Amino acid sequence: MWGPQVEALSAGFRLLVPDLPGYGGSPGPFTFDGAVGAVRELIGSRRAHVCGLSAGAMIGLRLAARHPDAVLSLVLSGVQVRPPRALLRVQTAAMKLIPESKYDGVRKQTVLQAVRELSRLDLRPELTKVRSRTLVVVGARDRLNDIASR
Repeated sequence: MWGPQVEALSAGFRLLVPDLPGYGGSPGPFTFDGAVGAVRELIGSRRAHVCGLSAGAMIGLRLAARHPDAVLSLVLSGVQVRPPRALLRVQTAAMKLIPESKYDGVRKQTVLQAVRELSRLDLRPELTKVRSRTLVVVGARDRLNDIASR
């Protein structure tokens, strides 16, 4: 899904585009801290500008809070610092009805495990630990992702 952005940005930047545990060619299972660790490992001894959307934004937030030496700047789009558990239960129930073939090469169980992991998170205590310059992008009507209202 990130193909067009990767193509456009790679002309002027060196990009690190991770496969999270259980996705792409990376072995699973997916765990949130495993995903943060995979991104940290990919960055290595360098420092990086980190950009994430949705779950990727949550991963970027924890990375910046726990490994400030690795993050030069942070762009978070659609980030949830405490995902609404009730909504995720409804989403999970709906996702179980979708045929495996519609998951675009990702195992349905991997996606469901990721949603379970994310539903347990509360990243609010980590907000004060982020030291890098950060841009938070959220739509005016996007109440689920509006961290300013929490």
